[in-house]
Amino acid sequence: MFTKKTSTLFVIISALITLNSCVSSTRVVINSKPSNADVYEDGQYVGKTPVSLNISNLVWNSPDITISKDGYTSMPVTLKKEEKITNLVIGYCINIFAFLWCYGPKENQNFVLTPLDE
Repeated sequence: MFTKKTSTLFVIISALITLNSCVSSTRVVINSKPSNADVYEDGQYVGKTPVSLNISNLVWNSPDITISKDGYTSMPVTLKKEEKITNLVIGYCINIFAFLWCYGPKENQNFVLTPLDE
């Protein structure tokens, strides 16, 4: 049988694993005006806007995102980023490695495509 100390340790380890896995990426929704534009991540087609992507929160991660639509200029975009407060707190209190995931993309990204000159 588990002792109280073993049970507590198990709960703490489970919580740490859960917290670290939950904060390593952000679900990002990419919108465009006009909508229904093609979205590419690192050269791979991922869908039409609005599209939802799972993007890593690693500090140095910056995927190449391109939005294109017939009749509009193809647009390479840089995702807007923000501090991930949960990751900062976890990094400070529990795990120094959580600081590597402290600056990730914002959940909603909006872009306006420019019509081609005819």
